[in-house]
Amino acid sequence: MTRRSAGAADVDRLYDRLRTELPGLAAELEAGLGPGWRVAADVAGPHPTVRLERSPPAGSRAVAAWVTPVRCRADRFHATAGVVMAPGEVTASHPEDDGAAPAWIGALRRVSEAAEAVCAPDGPVRISRSAGGGRIGAAKAKADAARRHGLPLRWAKGWPEDVLGVRTEPVAGEELASFLRDLCRILPQLAVVADGRIAP
Repeated sequence: MTRRSAGAADVDRLYDRLRTELPGLAAELEAGLGPGWRVAADVAGPHPTVRLERSPPAGSRAVAAWVTPVRCRADRFHATAGVVMAPGEVTASHPEDDGAAPAWIGALRRVSEAAEAVCAPDGPVRISRSAGGGRIGAAKAKADAARRHGLPLRWAKGWPEDVLGVRTEPVAGEELASFLRDLCRILPQLAVVADGRIAP
């Protein structure tokens, strides 16, 4: 049996602590966000994650943020915040000749503009300016549609079959609780604009 590196041991300790703390924090955040929101901490998988999602009114678009390590077994976390995609929505056929963008492009544009407007470059939740991409399958279809309809690729990050939107700059795992609380302050503003309606 080989000895694990100190770095791996540090990550193990961090993940163990987060697995203990995140369920209670998720309940606190859900109560603070109010009706229609669900906050779920997954502490059973290989790394802890948190998903915050609004159950939208009928006919409107769901908004979610999925907070994950930046890569497998990393000690830094980031969020992908945006709109929830229906299965196959990105790859669905869409007439090219009418010039109209699919509905998800408009939702991504509104939510991403709002995210950049409310997140200061030096604030606790900072939006990454790097471009998203995709070379195969739904990821390529996502990137192609974004280019075709003038949507900046930095607004089309994430998972085409789940959540697309902006990605935040990473934060240290020790700062995850405060990061999640700050994220909860901006998510309701994104939900307001997701379906193009004005909040009452």
